[in-house]
Amino acid sequence: MFLTMGIGGHLFIPEIITFKFLWFFPVLFVFHTVQDFATSHLTSEQFAQSKYNGLTGAFTIIGFDQFLHYCQIFITYYYLTNY
Repeated sequence: MFLTMGIGGHLFIPEIITFKFLWFFPVLFVFHTVQDFATSHLTSEQFAQSKYNGLTGAFTIIGFDQFLHYCQIFITYYYLTNY
């Protein structure tokens, strides 16, 4: 991807870059909201049962949630820049 200077020294951004950039945040917002809804429900159940650690503990779910957020960002970026 590249940016060039157009007529009169104005920055020219190709339409395809702008279109993909505009989709990045809404797509992430939807996936982020759905994921947080599910993981917060699971985490709340674990805290209510006083299960903090272990394979299905609340803090393990929180860590896995963060890992999934990173995956979402990288996958969304990959698809929006390569397709």
